Amino acid sequence: MRVLLPVIGTLGDLFPFLALAREFTRRGHEVTICTYPMYEGRIRELSLDFLPTHPYITREYLNAGLLSMASDHKPRMFEDSRRFFSEMILKDALQRYEEIREAARGADFAVCHHFDYPAQEAVIREKVPWACTALSTFHVPTKRRAPHFEKLVNYGPLLNTLQWKTAGILENLIFLRPVRDFLAAVRSERPRIRSFPESPHINFIAVSPHVETLPDDYPPSYCRTGIWEFDQGNAGYVPPAELEAFLAEREKPVVVTLGSMGGRGEGMAEVFVEAARRFGRPVILQKGWCDLGFREKQEDVLSVNFIPHDFLFRRAYLVIHHGGAGTSYAACRAGVPSIVIAHASDQYFIGQMLGKRNVAPRPIRRLELSVRTLSDRMARLVRGDMFRSARLFQGSMTEERGAEKAVRAAENLLAGGPNPS
Repeated sequence: MRVLLPVIGTLGDLFPFLALAREFTRRGHEVTICTYPMYEGRIRELSLDFLPTHPYITREYLNAGLLSMASDHKPRMFEDSRRFFSEMILKDALQRYEEIREAARGADFAVCHHFDYPAQEAVIREKVPWACTALSTFHVPTKRRAPHFEKLVNYGPLLNTLQWKTAGILENLIFLRPVRDFLAAVRSERPRIRSFPESPHINFIAVSPHVETLPDDYPPSYCRTGIWEFDQGNAGYVPPAELEAFLAEREKPVVVTLGSMGGRGEGMAEVFVEAARRFGRPVILQKGWCDLGFREKQEDVLSVNFIPHDFLFRRAYLVIHHGGAGTSYAACRAGVPSIVIAHASDQYFIGQMLGKRNVAPRPIRRLELSVRTLSDRMARLVRGDMFRSARLFQGSMTEERGAEKAVRAAENLLAGGPNPS
């Protein structure tokens, strides 16, 4: 089977697709990953086929866009959402569409991110069976809860359904207008677009049931696979000597990692360190895309480049992170509580899901981050007995093997079998 994996977004979007690509390859299939040139090194080092596709954007470009989306100012919400689609999701969309169309010729199957409208239209036009993928249930309609705005609310099946339909209409009228313009330009036959534009063939809900509550009313074409966990080099990992010494000589640290979020890191490191000092703990800052750290060495602070989460989180007192699905899952599996600094609405949603499991306090929105708000959340961890809850929750977690389930489902689909949802 020849498989096409178009990818857009940050490392949090790329890593699950790398896990899927590895599994397809392990099972003897031919895989091509189509994404930004800046990810070529990560893909080549896994001996995977890589096709550079538009948009040819940089880390700095993504970073600036993500920082603007962190705004929670209501007057700018519509404008920022349109900019997100037009300047990030749909940047150079027509070029991407043509490139993916060419790559899709002769492909047997494709897996698309739910926001990758150019890739979806390309594989549809080439009549390639495809899967739409959700890495969070935030955008996926269900009768079991209303659309997430500020709170997790369940008004009952009838009102929940009505609210999802209303949200879909507003999406099309306001947020997805740039998407509609693109679809018109390529003469799409899709009658209506949504933020989760389901495939008629199969849809992967690549979400950990340990992190998010998965509704039981998804259609038969929705395959709940579990998380597509990417092994980031944990086996036989040898940490830097400086990190080993820091861990050995101090109490368990507060670990801070914002992954490929964070915008600009100026001033944020001081907030994290001051709050941790009030809590009596040293700090490890993973630099990430926002380059967290200090110019001058601090006795109780260590700034590091990438360290596998499995290794680092198990040695942490608590983890402060952006609420990405993979990072949230890693913290739960390590048995430590989280504090979520949400940069986007789906991250706030995941933070609230962690709160339902009593392993995290209420999330902090990026623009609300301060020493006061962070210290407040740290105090709530203790009052809510969340350290104990995290250890108990760790014991309930089971291996998910999400990528394997997705590949088997794709094989089954093409063989004419039922969806093993």
